[in-house]
Amino acid sequence: MMDLRVFGSTGLRVSAVGMGCSRLGSFLTSTSDKEGASTVRLALDSGINFFDTSNIYAQGDSERLLGSALGNDRSRAVLTTKAGREFSRGIRLAARIKRPLKFALRLAPSLRNRAVRTRSDNLSLDFTYEHLTAALDASLRRLRTDWVDIFMLHAPPIEVIADAELFHQLGRLTQSGKIRSLGVSVAEAEHAAPVVKLPEVSSVQVPISQSRKDVLVPLLSQLRQRGLGVVGREVFGDISQQGGDSARRSVLREAVELHGLDVVLIGMSSREHLRSNLAALA
Repeated sequence: MMDLRVFGSTGLRVSAVGMGCSRLGSFLTSTSDKEGASTVRLALDSGINFFDTSNIYAQGDSERLLGSALGNDRSRAVLTTKAGREFSRGIRLAARIKRPLKFALRLAPSLRNRAVRTRSDNLSLDFTYEHLTAALDASLRRLRTDWVDIFMLHAPPIEVIADAELFHQLGRLTQSGKIRSLGVSVAEAEHAAPVVKLPEVSSVQVPISQSRKDVLVPLLSQLRQRGLGVVGREVFGDISQQGGDSARRSVLREAVELHGLDVVLIGMSSREHLRSNLAALA
């Protein structure tokens, strides 16, 4: 059985391992939508209840697939989505030819890096209140739900994190019933420290593989004292396939046991990948 933990002061109980859904519906993965949906179902039945997505993942198809896969079991899941980053109109239009594009990348893997660069180069930031609330409404439609448990700003610049008035406005969304809690997914672990000063924020997501232990350990302690729910991502970092399954298992177990970390987020798009990660914790 998956370990369930109290998620800060949010009142949520979350699985120690969460499913990162950035690969669901993406043209950069060879996994079919059917396999992705089956992975969501297996994760839920295996005790994983924390699912993390974003409005830009797979040009919105990650949210669509996740919402469809959960179906009537929406209440069993703790849903996190993010906003603040937006693809250009051209990239959004490219989503209409995702299937042939996916097939082309499978035939010519060398095009993959070019596709990743093109996607990154066409990404803009918009952390205005108007954009964030409109993005939330669109995410709710794609997820087929009336609320998300956690709504996060997606890697905002440090000056956005310092905008107390913006977070004061966003804090009112909990009163609308559209979100249960407000969070910030930071680009760098050091950016999480200013989040402690924001009373409206109750959760934070941090990269843990890029962080030195001398930075991460005291940071997690600080976040825990503030009562924030903490999600760790990018667990495996630079561990290559040559490192072997034993190295990945060791890193995963170490992350799950890290004091102050409530959820360890792992990107998964196939049942095989899911089973491998569950076996590492057995």
